[in-house]
Amino acid sequence: MRVRQIADSAIVASGKPLFVPDFAGRFSARLGLAVRIDRLGKHIDARFAHRYFQQATVCCVVSGSDWADADVNPETDARALSFDGSLLMGNFQPYDGKSDLSLTLSIDGEPKQDWRWNNAAGKLQQAISNVSRYFTLKMGDLLICDSEGEQAELHIGGKLTAAINGNESLTIRLR
Repeated sequence: MRVRQIADSAIVASGKPLFVPDFAGRFSARLGLAVRIDRLGKHIDARFAHRYFQQATVCCVVSGSDWADADVNPETDARALSFDGSLLMGNFQPYDGKSDLSLTLSIDGEPKQDWRWNNAAGKLQQAISNVSRYFTLKMGDLLICDSEGEQAELHIGGKLTAAINGNESLTIRLR
């Protein structure tokens, strides 16, 4: 599991536009799932991790490629992963912590990604347990799990929409 720290300025809420930066030639998005931590905790055992979240949403992790600066590695460099607007967040919805999750991403109405997350609760509980070994989780923290799947190319003028379990949660215009 990959863990990243993301600044608050990197988050773009649903309904707000994403102003595509000019420091890379191309940008793409990958589906992800975000849960909001509801309790303070450190060294959380996986069997108790379900107590630490009650809401989930779909998100998109934006990354730049084709960098003008040859010193930037788009897979590992913080400048490529945590710039302003690099995390597109949907509206949170109640999540029972038990059911499977289905996430979808469309750009300009054309389906780009479909991610069915079987045993989502077990995977989230294990992720919370793993992360809490190194970080104290606090109320309001976000745990982001990206699909590590195919990326959808972004273009200025486009409209990105994403849904969780068929409920549209994220709408972003690309400017």
